[in-house]
Amino acid sequence: MKGVRGLLLQRTSPGPEGLTYIAERRRRKGPLEPKMDHLVCFLPGLLALGHFHGVNTGSRFDPIDLELAEELMLTCYEMYRCIPTCLSPEIVFFIPHDRGDDYPKQHHMDVGGGDFTVKRQVRSAAAQ
Repeated sequence: MKGVRGLLLQRTSPGPEGLTYIAERRRRKGPLEPKMDHLVCFLPGLLALGHFHGVNTGSRFDPIDLELAEELMLTCYEMYRCIPTCLSPEIVFFIPHDRGDDYPKQHHMDVGGGDFTVKRQVRSAAAQ
C-alpha cells in the first residue's frame, strides 16, 4: 500500500470536494492515467477489514486505512449511482481539475462533463 499511496493515489480536485481514486501507470516511469478499473472497488473492503484486525498499511503520518477506505468507497458508490442503469463501467476516466466546484456539482449522469466518463466500446469491422 505504500507504493499505491505514494505513486497512484489521486483526487479529482484538492480539498474535501474531490473524489479519491487509484490512478493507473502503464510503465514504471510513465505518466499517470486518471482512470480506475472497477475491480479497485474491492480495495476499500480490504483496507477496512485490515483496520478492524489491527493492521494499518500507512506510515504514522498517513491517514488511517479506514479513512482511505471511506474515501475510495464513496468514489465507487458514485461510479454505480451516477450511471442510469446503476451498473458501473469496467473502467472509469476521471477529470482532474483545481476548481472549487468539484463533486457533487460537476458530477453528471451523462458520459461527459462530470468527474468521470464511460469508455465507449469500439467495435472492429470484423466483429460486426
